[in-house]
Amino acid sequence: MVAEPRLVAGFRRASRIVSGAVMLVGALVFVGWALDLELLNRLLAGRFIMQLNTGAAFLLAGLSLWMSDRRPKIALACAVAVTVTGGFVLVVYALHGAEPGRMEWETAVNFVFVGLALSCRLAPGDRAIRFAQLFLTLAMLGTLIALFTHAYSVKFSFGVTAYTQMTIGTLITFVALCLGALFADPERGWMARVTADSAAGSMARRLYPAVIGIPLLLGWLTLLGEHQRFYNGKLGLAALVLAILVVFVILVGLTYHAIDRTDGQRMRLAAILLEEAERRHIARELHDEIGQSLTALKIHLEMVGRGAPEEGAEQVKEARALVDELMKRVSSLSLDLRPAMLDDLGLLPALVWLLGRYTAQTKIKVQFERSGLERRFPPQIETAAFRVVQEALTNVARHAGVERVTVRAWVQDQSLGVQIADEGKGFSADEAMKRADSSGLIGMRERAAALGGTLTIDSEPGRGVRLTAELPIVSNSVPVVRA
Repeated sequence: MVAEPRLVAGFRRASRIVSGAVMLVGALVFVGWALDLELLNRLLAGRFIMQLNTGAAFLLAGLSLWMSDRRPKIALACAVAVTVTGGFVLVVYALHGAEPGRMEWETAVNFVFVGLALSCRLAPGDRAIRFAQLFLTLAMLGTLIALFTHAYSVKFSFGVTAYTQMTIGTLITFVALCLGALFADPERGWMARVTADSAAGSMARRLYPAVIGIPLLLGWLTLLGEHQRFYNGKLGLAALVLAILVVFVILVGLTYHAIDRTDGQRMRLAAILLEEAERRHIARELHDEIGQSLTALKIHLEMVGRGAPEEGAEQVKEARALVDELMKRVSSLSLDLRPAMLDDLGLLPALVWLLGRYTAQTKIKVQFERSGLERRFPPQIETAAFRVVQEALTNVARHAGVERVTVRAWVQDQSLGVQIADEGKGFSADEAMKRADSSGLIGMRERAAALGGTLTIDSEPGRGVRLTAELPIVSNSVPVVRA
């Protein structure tokens, strides 16, 4: 996946800002304890005071994230220290249980996950990044559990949430730290899906924050209204479900329009690339075929009159032959670009001419099956169908290794369909679409998509190919005009 450069730069800049903010929080914990500033302690911690070892772990974690690009060894040492800090607290809890003034056990677990994540992201390879993002996800999950407890002012009578003591300041700092660590590698792991320069990337950037944030916010607002006695619990639950439905329907609509715009831009770009590929083909034909013939013709004409009369006559004869060959090649190139009969007579006569010419050139027999083509279609539909058949037959001649191919064309339910099938070598469609030399297949698919149609490729190695294009027909089709 190709990442969008501006998003990558923005995420990395945000990661550095977050790492600085986390280090500031850790430093302020020490300031608050040293100066015994009650206001600062409450600001950082809320109901519970953030412990000194918690502040130290945050300071080390922020420093590891800050130094990861500049001083990897220092960053790794800080990450290991964070992991050891959390692990030591868990060992003490296992041996002696909870004691006042000690880091909360769920905070220690989160520090273990964060420390492991910061260590893994410094290791080479994509697998290390995936492990780092997994540990960050686990830390974020633990943070969200504690955040739900604080946001809804409720504790379950069972499970880890019954013992959550993580402070508000710690919660917010953990959320920022996890996001900052994720943002530090925006083009790797599953973050690459978020920064991808594609319609899927655009959808992920819209849906991930909404899926996490909107239910939490709406649930908190619903519970707040219930506490204010605006309604009872059942009405609040119904209002919450309805609000989530409405918000997500709106979000899906907005995402659809964004993806639709992205697809439109991609199709226009694909059309430009396809046009450039066709121009390269024409330029190559002009240079290799016609250019060489013109050079030879020039040499023959220059030699006329330099030798004996009979030699001049022979040169003129060869020059005439070259002119005839040039005329044939120019005519063939013109037909390849766009046959006149496609505009004058329509799709069916153009296909019949194409198949006859194809058999004469390649010796591959074509079985043509048609239904409902005895009329004219919109020019863009006729052009797309003709190009799909032309390009598919070219691929058969180049790659299939067969002596026979079947071409089908039909009209059904306001849709024009064409299918090209052979029993040749076949290929893996998914792998072929990823290769750089598959501009023909991509061009056919984009032609169909630009008209609201579809192109499907059914093929496996050794089992032939069946390529099918279906193009919607607008209502202004007219009967074919026969000369």
